[in-house]
Amino acid sequence: MPLRALWNGRDVISCLLSRLEWAALERERRLDPRALVLPCCKTAAYQRVGAHGTAHFVHQPGTACDTAPESAEHLRAKADIAHACHALGWTPVTEFRGRDWVADVLARKGDRKVAFEVQMSAQTSRETRLRHDRYARDGIRDCWLFAKLPAGLEADGNVPSFHLLADGVEKEASVEVGPAVFALRQFVGLYLSRQVRFSRHLVARTQQKVGIVFFAEILYCH
Repeated sequence: MPLRALWNGRDVISCLLSRLEWAALERERRLDPRALVLPCCKTAAYQRVGAHGTAHFVHQPGTACDTAPESAEHLRAKADIAHACHALGWTPVTEFRGRDWVADVLARKGDRKVAFEVQMSAQTSRETRLRHDRYARDGIRDCWLFAKLPAGLEADGNVPSFHLLADGVEKEASVEVGPAVFALRQFVGLYLSRQVRFSRHLVARTQQKVGIVFFAEILYCH
């Protein structure tokens, strides 16, 4: 269920459209159905709003396309990531196809590129590292969000992998970072600003700032 379509060759990200813009696109599409296509196969795109309110595009029934089906949780996570990137001044493109990879969300800002991957189904450590290497080859920083972390990746500083906690689509997913848990959109902001980094050791600052506050205490005697 893609969030991205092409309107006369221009990217349209469904989750970033307001309700008025979504309705306007529907009217325009009815006037010219061939103008709205899916980038994966260049066939006609149809608009749909899921049971939980996530606007997206779908193929015409019977269309032959190699795009894998996605769960509602996956779709919601992609939408939340795109929203977070957009709010921070990055340009998100969902389902972005590179030379030999497809990113769930590719965020761009100037010459910086960050690929976010949401993995709800099982994926081996080997496959993840292969896909990570493709991003590194193309100068793209990646971030992997797993519903179930593959064995061996959690302590691997080369592949940035995190545990995604998604309990349905009624509420935003969250991400475990060590002992801390962050809402998905908050985590995206931290990751884009490089406030989330891998370290095998905790390093304390040589100088610490300590704040001391004095409170007046009144004692009453009987």
